[in-house]
Amino acid sequence: MFRFAGTIHRIDSRTRLPGPVKVDTIIIFLFMYALLYFPSWLLGPVLRAGFHVDVWFADFAFSVGATYFFTNFDPAGKFLPFYILDIIQFYILPKKHRVGSPFRPDRRKRENGEYFLLD
Repeated sequence: MFRFAGTIHRIDSRTRLPGPVKVDTIIIFLFMYALLYFPSWLLGPVLRAGFHVDVWFADFAFSVGATYFFTNFDPAGKFLPFYILDIIQFYILPKKHRVGSPFRPDRRKRENGEYFLLD
């Protein structure tokens, strides 16, 4: 019924961490590090020339940012790929209104339950 994620409080018997770290967060970080290594490698020359940053550091920074985003992101109870698909469909699919037509206010006036045509 309830899911409790495992947390790590100590590295060994003498070394304490400043705060608990969820195992899910570590797994997401390692996955993002592996996933973002190739794009960081492609951006390596640009990062070295512009920011004097090495590829491994850029990959680490991108992975930390992606991990922070994915651990703090709430997709309204949906599976994340379906949530992203819903957002894309919202912006791509046509809306149900007339685009480009002038605004036409109601040309009738209601008084005492009766409608009168305004001209």
